[in-house]
Amino acid sequence: MTRAWWKVALPAVAALAALTPLPPGLVERWYADRIYPVLQPAVTSTTNAVPFALLDVMVALAVAWLTWRAVARWRESGRSRVRRILRLLGDAIAGIAVAYLLFLVFWGLNYRRPGPESRFLVQRERVSNERLVRIADHATSTINHLHRAERATGTLEVTAVVRELRPAFLRAIEDLRMSWRPVGGRPKTSLIARLFPLAAVDGMMNPWALEILLNPEVLPFERPFLIAHEWAHLAGHAGESEASFVGWLACLRAGRDAQYSAWLGVYLHIVRTLPPDEQTVSLEQLEAGPRRDLDAIRQRLMQARPSVQAASWRVYDRYLRANRVRSGIASYDEVVVLILGSRFSIGHLPPP
Repeated sequence: MTRAWWKVALPAVAALAALTPLPPGLVERWYADRIYPVLQPAVTSTTNAVPFALLDVMVALAVAWLTWRAVARWRESGRSRVRRILRLLGDAIAGIAVAYLLFLVFWGLNYRRPGPESRFLVQRERVSNERLVRIADHATSTINHLHRAERATGTLEVTAVVRELRPAFLRAIEDLRMSWRPVGGRPKTSLIARLFPLAAVDGMMNPWALEILLNPEVLPFERPFLIAHEWAHLAGHAGESEASFVGWLACLRAGRDAQYSAWLGVYLHIVRTLPPDEQTVSLEQLEAGPRRDLDAIRQRLMQARPSVQAASWRVYDRYLRANRVRSGIASYDEVVVLILGSRFSIGHLPPP
């Protein structure tokens, strides 16, 4: 009877936690400002000491547990096949409920913070089509200036990128007026990350262990912006647009290669938001070196399997919407609004 009670209670608590509209100000004061700043440094420091991806272990344990429950249910005597299947379904739902509640505690409540426009002091009068075109021109000229035909490959190895990026990231965090110092995650590859190229996924943050995983096939010049983006997630910036914005600010405080990586990364979002004729003009202004880099990114992404890519992005879109990101995967391009309008970007862009 006790076990059956827990199987009902766990999904009920998880559903209540998912559907209850918590006030963003309350989440900011109690979770983002008090609980998470203690939790993240402790958890990430621990997972950084582990040389392998804990997400692989978690997935393996989940599969093993579900297999064990399936075998146990199948061996139950005196019950019909339908009853055994329903009991196994109850086990699976209870397991999912536990995973969801842990997700909320370890990281997921960051989705319920106040919107990035209020936290990053976005001034709507700075966001206009005219200024978008001007910033596209600025990004193009900056990319052309920062590109280096001969890159020292050693400076773009993961360990070198982390070493250079860490102080720059902390400076960006201080400039954003955050009251605590997040711990940057050790970039890891994993068995799961080896599937990322099939789905055109560049990286992810494991919300149960606060570790980051990288697609092993991302190009060296992509690494600084990608790592800074995932570190921003670790710092509590759940939305993709705000993580890209924080990552961009961090890279601009680092060396030339990191700046190039960040500008090239946000340039792809800027171009997608331009009118079609302006897209053509902007792309034609790129010099041969940056064009080759964009072609290399395109060739890498073309290795993805369309069916796997479509399915994975559809699932991620639903995940974002379920966590109150209304625009889903389109939120990636919303970083342009933050770059255009945030007072924290003043000094990095032409004046309005």
